[in-house]
Amino acid sequence: MAAPPMAGALGRVRGGTLRVVALSLLLVTTLEVLQVVAAAATGQIEGPGPFLVDLAQKVPWGVGVCTGIWLGLELGRGHLLVAAAGGLIAAPIASLLLRAVAEGAHALAFVDAPAGPSPLSVAAVRGVEYACLGLLLAWLARRPWAGAAHYAAAGLAVAVPFGLALLALAEGSGAVALGAGGMLAWAVDEVLFPIGCALIVFSADRARRASAGGEV
Repeated sequence: MAAPPMAGALGRVRGGTLRVVALSLLLVTTLEVLQVVAAAATGQIEGPGPFLVDLAQKVPWGVGVCTGIWLGLELGRGHLLVAAAGGLIAAPIASLLLRAVAEGAHALAFVDAPAGPSPLSVAAVRGVEYACLGLLLAWLARRPWAGAAHYAAAGLAVAVPFGLALLALAEGSGAVALGAGGMLAWAVDEVLFPIGCALIVFSADRARRASAGGEV
């Protein structure tokens, strides 16, 4: 017997959300490994401790943003403004949560948190950035021809301008030195992450469509 339409739809949203969460965790972990490699390549590695703390900070950020965009797409049923709202709401919350976790970690270590730009400024920039990404991904979801490369291009399209804005904020506050290590870290966090997040949404959307098409 076929499941009721509403139950089937909720099951697909739940399954897609779990997929997004799992892939987001994988993405954050992979990017942190790249950070370790970049630090080792530039001679800035100082043991595993800082990277484990950094990973713990970025988990709520990565999961929150990608899941928020995905839910905006799904619950909005492809409406562009609802999808944009998913990113607009999720990114500032996740950004502020990341900052709160960072400050808590430094407090537990009895060291001062590093200097940085205003958390509200960073949250505002990221809110607009991921609202734009949600809008682009919702637009692509309506196009049958859109593939992984198009989603990756959407991630890159928002990553470059907004990543540069965040870099300017960080550099102006003295939080980032514009050397090889700082630029590599920026590229991993602010360029590769939006691309990876867009590809996660693409994967979840294709899996949902395949599941819907396979139902009897």
